[in-house]
Amino acid sequence: MKELTKTQIEKLSQKDLLDYAINLYQNTPLEVSEISSLCNVTRTRLYNNIAKRGLQPNRQNSLIKNALAAAKLDAELEVKTLTEEIGVLKYFLSLEEEKVAEGEKTIAELRHRLNPKVKTSRIASGNLKMVKTKKVQ
Repeated sequence: MKELTKTQIEKLSQKDLLDYAINLYQNTPLEVSEISSLCNVTRTRLYNNIAKRGLQPNRQNSLIKNALAAAKLDAELEVKTLTEEIGVLKYFLSLEEEKVAEGEKTIAELRHRLNPKVKTSRIASGNLKMVKTKKVQ
């Protein structure tokens, strides 16, 4: 609906006047007091007719809902991004764990080469526990 002049607004029927006021309420950032004075409609009448049409008569409430919906969307996007980052970090962690396991094998082999009589039985908290083996004749 196009913007009407004060004279055009005065010539509108009551139904068209309310339609125009509700349109201003929904589609413009005008304050309710400005719409009321422009259309010569009381605030109560405007709100009642908005409610009769099944619309949300409280701008503040709808703005809060819009802000909440936007915040929820941002949070969901952030969760998705962080989940992807966690997946990448888990992959890198598994690669590093494989390197550590290979390093432990290498250490065990080197110790065995240095002293073939000593057998590594297990690695506990970073320390190698050595067990002497008996020679079988």
